[in-house]
Amino acid sequence: MLRGSKGFTLLEALVVVAIAAVLAAIAIPSIASMQKQGAFKEASRSIANVMRQTRSIAIAEHWEHQVEFDVAGNRFRVSRGERANGSTNWTQVVQDWTSFPPRVQIRAGANCNVTTGSTRLQFRPDGSCFWEAGDTPFICVMEDDTKRFRSGVTSRATGNVEILRWNGDWVR
Repeated sequence: MLRGSKGFTLLEALVVVAIAAVLAAIAIPSIASMQKQGAFKEASRSIANVMRQTRSIAIAEHWEHQVEFDVAGNRFRVSRGERANGSTNWTQVVQDWTSFPPRVQIRAGANCNVTTGSTRLQFRPDGSCFWEAGDTPFICVMEDDTKRFRSGVTSRATGNVEILRWNGDWVR
């Protein structure tokens, strides 16, 4: 820069623009990856939240309520039973089918290997949770058959819901 002049030379401005471009090129893949990971976290939180809300509704209304996950259809719904315990009729829909985004896949099972059918978690007025033999209390959030997160009921007696992250093994 010349003495007494104010401002920047064209060369200085170009150097600053080049540095900003390099930094942006480094940061954009990280930001895209964080957004993608965010979609899987959000899906897992949605699963855990619907389980918790369904449990709360069952306690508040003194009627069994269930969350049904249609694994192949990549969706879930909430319905109410006709009894406080031992319901066989689940036709009263509380929340109709809600689908997950296309890039988010759900699977059932402790090992995330159930890809068809449906899994039903029934919450009772005492807060406990029941599931049929063959069903599982775990719903996994997947990306192209890669495990990301698992939400599920960790105790039948309390109906406690937990989210775990896959890191070679399930961790909190």
